[in-house]
Amino acid sequence: TKNSIQKPEYRYMKRWGALLICLLAVFFACTPSSKYLLKKNYKLSIDKEYIRVLLLKTADTVEIRADSEMKITDKKTSKVISEKKEMFTINPDKLNNPIYLESKNSQNSLNGNNYRGMVEIHNVMGKLWVINKLRIDEYLLSVVPAEIPSSWNIEALKAQAVAARTYTYYHLSRNKQALYDLDSSNKSQMYRGIAVENDSSSEAVMKTSGEVITFNNDPILSYFHSTCGGKTIDDKFVWKKNDFEYLKSKKCDFCKESTKYSWETQLSLSDMKKYLSKKFHGIGKIKKISFNKESGRVIDVTIMHSNGMMNITGNDFRLAFPETVIRSTFFNAKKNRDGFLLTGKGWGHGVGMCQWGAKGMAEKGYNYKSILKHYYSNVNIIKINDKYLAAKAKKTESLQ
Repeated sequence: TKNSIQKPEYRYMKRWGALLICLLAVFFACTPSSKYLLKKNYKLSIDKEYIRVLLLKTADTVEIRADSEMKITDKKTSKVISEKKEMFTINPDKLNNPIYLESKNSQNSLNGNNYRGMVEIHNVMGKLWVINKLRIDEYLLSVVPAEIPSSWNIEALKAQAVAARTYTYYHLSRNKQALYDLDSSNKSQMYRGIAVENDSSSEAVMKTSGEVITFNNDPILSYFHSTCGGKTIDDKFVWKKNDFEYLKSKKCDFCKESTKYSWETQLSLSDMKKYLSKKFHGIGKIKKISFNKESGRVIDVTIMHSNGMMNITGNDFRLAFPETVIRSTFFNAKKNRDGFLLTGKGWGHGVGMCQWGAKGMAEKGYNYKSILKHYYSNVNIIKINDKYLAAKAKKTESLQ
């Protein structure tokens, strides 16, 4: 027939074309794509360009609205429930399956606060868990100005952006089964949505986009705090199970301008019992308290009381009180007739980067990389890219 007649040169072209297709298939089968390499490395995989931030746990109703059409999808069935521009009220008694809410302009309002990305809501034991899923740099646009003032020197803002990004990537590799990766409070990193975004801090995020701090080629646990009071402390003296080589005590002469550099608190024994009892049950009348120190900071506290004796870490002791009462573990305790007079320095746990110290260093001309390398020992600052991910994937395969 007419369709079966072909010119000789056309037949050769078909053969060469088929051979070329086979060769390309073999090549791509043997050479992993960048997406494959990203997925092989869980810590920095392509689907982990997103962060899931817990915004709220509540037994009350939640109001969600958007300025454009909002698509609501049942996560379990993948069924689209609604695609309208209106306010939605989510009641925990009526929510059975988890839902996704995503607006066309990628902004949502939750109880009057605006957030980028999408919102995911779960019913967990009768409470709504509201989770914001968004790209990491979009998340950092809010984290940086929530952590430090946007009016600070740009190099301090960049240092905060890289430290916060690194902290994020570190936790992405460790929360495989959790509903969220970080929460929005100082238990993780402060996150307040779009309202706090600022041009200066946004510039710091974008100019350092993709940059993380690494030790042995892995993102570090980049702790930071407000004010160290003159020197930071090894992490092992704050959290007993920690002992990272890059979190060592560093002298800091740069945070003296901090409004929290020094503080003083008078506490009676009854005040101590009141605060400690909220966290540690069974405490009787306090008879005696002893403080064990390392590098000037309280690392262990022994409490003798009418019901026995209790040993807790210095950091747990600090956290049992309102943050404005005991600002740090860097204090001296002097007994007086009213109880104890605590005279201290700094604010926060004292591990890693001192934020006010970063401000002071920036004002003295240090750039953000020098600031970070001052507070974190023997680290590198790298930009995440396919080459880095390929090396990580190769390392992962060799260990399997």
